[in-house]
Amino acid sequence: MVLQELEAQFPGRSKQIATLLQLMGEPSDAVLPSIFIYGHPSSGKTSVVRAILEKTLARSMWAFINCIECHTPRMLFEHTINQWCDWTPSYENKYTGVRRIDNIHQFVKAIQEGVALDDERTVQFGDSETRYLVLDRAERLRDMGSTLIYSLLRLAEMTGRNICVIMISTVVFDKFRVRGGAYEPLVMRFSEYTKQDTVEILRKGYTTRLIQVEGGDPVELNDEFVDGFSEIIYNIFNHNCKDINELRYLAALLFPIYIKPLKDGDSKVSERSRLYQLALPFFAKATDKLYLREVSSAEWAKETKRLDELDDAEAEDLFRKQSRDKGYFALPYYTKFLLIAAFLASYNPPRYDVRYFAKAGEARKRKKGGGTRKAKVDNLGGKMRPQLLGPKSFPVERMLAIFYSIIDDTLEDSIDIQTQITSLTTLRLLVRSNNLERLDGSRFKCNVSFQFIKAVASSVPLIAFGCPSQRFPLQNQLLAMAAAQRTRQASNNVDSSHHQSILAWLSQTYQYDSDNYDTGIQRSRVYEDYIEYLRVNEPDQQPLNAAGFGKLVKTVFPGIRTRRLGTRGQSRYNYCGIAYKQPRSSSPPQQQRRQSKSPSPSTTMMEDDTNMPMIQQQAVIVNNTGLSPSQHIGFPSNGHSEQHQLPQSDIQERDIPTLQLFTAPSTTDPSRKPEAEQLASLYHNHCQEILKLMLLNQDISDCIQRFYSTIPEPIRQIMNGDSKVMETIWRWDCVLYDTIIHVLFPSIHAPISKATHEYLKSCSSNVSSYYTMALTGYSESLTSKKMAVMYIFISKLDRLVISNQLAQAADHDLTTQAKDMLVDWEKISIDNILDGAQWMSPWGGDQGLGQQLNKVKLLLQRQCQDQIGIGAWVNWVYDIVHQHLITPHDTISWVKEAIQRWTLYSSLILRELALVEDATTLDAFRKLWMFINDYVIYLGEESIASRNMAAMNSAKTEMQLPRTFSSSDSYPSSSLS
Repeated sequence: MVLQELEAQFPGRSKQIATLLQLMGEPSDAVLPSIFIYGHPSSGKTSVVRAILEKTLARSMWAFINCIECHTPRMLFEHTINQWCDWTPSYENKYTGVRRIDNIHQFVKAIQEGVALDDERTVQFGDSETRYLVLDRAERLRDMGSTLIYSLLRLAEMTGRNICVIMISTVVFDKFRVRGGAYEPLVMRFSEYTKQDTVEILRKGYTTRLIQVEGGDPVELNDEFVDGFSEIIYNIFNHNCKDINELRYLAALLFPIYIKPLKDGDSKVSERSRLYQLALPFFAKATDKLYLREVSSAEWAKETKRLDELDDAEAEDLFRKQSRDKGYFALPYYTKFLLIAAFLASYNPPRYDVRYFAKAGEARKRKKGGGTRKAKVDNLGGKMRPQLLGPKSFPVERMLAIFYSIIDDTLEDSIDIQTQITSLTTLRLLVRSNNLERLDGSRFKCNVSFQFIKAVASSVPLIAFGCPSQRFPLQNQLLAMAAAQRTRQASNNVDSSHHQSILAWLSQTYQYDSDNYDTGIQRSRVYEDYIEYLRVNEPDQQPLNAAGFGKLVKTVFPGIRTRRLGTRGQSRYNYCGIAYKQPRSSSPPQQQRRQSKSPSPSTTMMEDDTNMPMIQQQAVIVNNTGLSPSQHIGFPSNGHSEQHQLPQSDIQERDIPTLQLFTAPSTTDPSRKPEAEQLASLYHNHCQEILKLMLLNQDISDCIQRFYSTIPEPIRQIMNGDSKVMETIWRWDCVLYDTIIHVLFPSIHAPISKATHEYLKSCSSNVSSYYTMALTGYSESLTSKKMAVMYIFISKLDRLVISNQLAQAADHDLTTQAKDMLVDWEKISIDNILDGAQWMSPWGGDQGLGQQLNKVKLLLQRQCQDQIGIGAWVNWVYDIVHQHLITPHDTISWVKEAIQRWTLYSSLILRELALVEDATTLDAFRKLWMFINDYVIYLGEESIASRNMAAMNSAKTEMQLPRTFSSSDSYPSSSLS
């Protein structure tokens, strides 16, 4: 009878109830000395134990102790004796206990001897019937001494009485163990509730009842309706909340909102989907407001009543505003702290962890006087400050250490940190930076901007600190971020009308000039031109000082150098690398006025090019060093690229090509044409700087960050809101990336230094984070366009770097082992290869394949005689692919099948080489064929890309794309045709 009542009262706990009843037996039976019960919070442990004791035993036969309330051994012992004696401190007994017990020895003695309540009554413990001691939240016993827990577990043995100690905890018993070992209790686990059990528990709080419908008959809310509501609560909140008490609390507050459309007559009981849609905004709001206890139940009821009185338009605007203020992602409470910890680990140097996160202060050495003063690193505005270098990878252990430091509270055991890390990785908020196959030493990068993490920090109430009205102080624990942000905002304030006019005047008056890079223009002369410009055009304007004007000059011409040139006593500071756009007379003001009357060469060129297609205007590369047409950047016509193969380190600044001036984009608003022209000039200078830095293997993060943070506000508005301007910016990026690839890789096998390979790999892995941080605050449309073309560029750059490395490795083996490779090749069986490839040869028989195999022998012979290098092999592969494997009329599926056939031929050749007994060059052949296979796949990919682009052009003929990303020239194989 008792078992059935308890099973009906506690769904999902039948097994645990039956086990406890069986262990307890009759009151006079001997029982186990100790039982340890553990499980997740709100899994019914305490409720089940109390209910069993209440229904089977008298109140004086068991004592229930909460270890949080009784936080000292004395309180624990005295409360236990008081409950066993059915003694309650009151006014009559002067609020005293039965007996004072200070330690475990006195507690054991009291149990053995009994306690005298008065002269007539003495209470004995465990002599005839079992006494139970229930210790809830038993993990707090670990703070009361190392021996107390094990003394309680052996209490029956120490006292010689029939006493059973039941410990209830959310922590497994392994956390209670010590090195010396101890008595092992019977361990019982309360598992998590299943969905069916949870729904049944939620439903137990409701009974069938009638509600009055406005203007209609009463409606009955039966068990089926309540089950549907309970399932909705479970599906919405169970992912973030496993606590059954919290779910019951949320269900009690949301149920009146759920049934309100029924009372108003707006819905029926059977229309559950409609009820769910009407209540969904309140469910989303309840996740933050109720679960995090930002508001009380009364405040929640008042707020929902106010929202209910709003009309649909006002409610939708309010909900949209709140969603925007919350940030981009609705993350759980502790997951936000985990993301903040990842951001701090990415942007704070590890040596500062002790200063910001350790409980003890950082030990600092006392500075002594004397010695040479070391240069101080500028962490606020320097080029090497962490915030502009992009996120750094960090071990997961360091992130967790910061996480546990900033939450400053004991984390609940129901929260799975590893699951939260996986969720952040799935959302791409964290990025794995090392190999996934490594199970230990996982490293991550934080892939969010400062504005994003600032919004997350501002949305985190400090509940764990007892300050729910305050937010997480991010700036206090992030090295120099606040100061760097203020510096960046100060630089963004260059948006006054005067500053805009100066930026436009600088762009129209001066230009980059590589011929003038060692001399330039005197800095004082440029400032005099500025003063004269103000005198003529803005006489009432107060001029900027020299330092402020110099910042504007560097804004228009990033990367410009200032050098002191001249003889002793006559030297002056010069801006090196710029020149006047027009020949300048000795009188700056007259020249300036003439410029305002007559168009500049750049303006004339823009007007003359208006009849050209957009791509032809943007994709032309001009070199100001006076090269002949045959010396322009491109591919050699004879198919041998050795004449143009220069190591990357030989590229000098004077050899860097100059991009043609960008044509001002058309705008949807004709009045914004001046801003569009200024954007074209600024963006051209920016692209030229990026081109120079990448060709010289220099860091580009500072250049990217500086450009996008100093864009004037009017120009930023057309970049964010004008679709035509966005399209033009996308095309300019294509021109920049196209130029970089063509200069770095004049052919796929051009020798490139190892340092350049490492630089390109590092650049491709970090450039996305550079742009992610720099484009913070810009529109999503512009960001998505720029990131899309950047990812294509990175993909192609990585592809060419790998192919180039394979080509150089193969070329090295050809140079050193050509004779041995020829000897080994002559030992293989050509017939075996032909037999294996006979059934799928694309050359119409064995003759074509046999000719290609003989071609390999001829190439090896030429390599021994003339040292032809890897270039001849590239030409041979290119001819095979475009004459035999792939033709212009083939479909995409045919191209893929051709690549698979080539893979079969390669495997047959390597198999025969492996069967040669005394072959010494098998590794050399593997490297050679690895490059050949990679090049064949590359040409196949280019062919598929060109066919896809042709299909897109046929569907949308007005769309034109730059050549790098259209793959119409099958780069770089066009140099080998």
